[in-house]
Amino acid sequence: MLYLAAEGRFAHGVHNELDFNGAHTLQAMKTGALLQFACLSGAMLGEADRKACAALNRYGAMIGEAFQVADDLLDVDGAPATLGKATGKDAAAHKAARMARY
Repeated sequence: MLYLAAEGRFAHGVHNELDFNGAHTLQAMKTGALLQFACLSGAMLGEADRKACAALNRYGAMIGEAFQVADDLLDVDGAPATLGKATGKDAAAHKAARMARY
């Protein structure tokens, strides 16, 4: 919902510009959350202690954030032939890329 709202999908095409914290929250709930859980789930299944789970959760959050930053940079500066996908789509769709906030 946050992602679609930031793109203006619910406000008749009006794009809601996100501040840094809003963009950070949005990004953390996307692919970053999947990567974070991938890091944490092994510890959970292995019944690791709280300290280990907390460390892997933080690590996963940072891996997820690094992925999103790299994805944003590649969308701006990446070569479509190298990436195997079109670039510049985020800006064209007015997506809330965090790199634009730095």
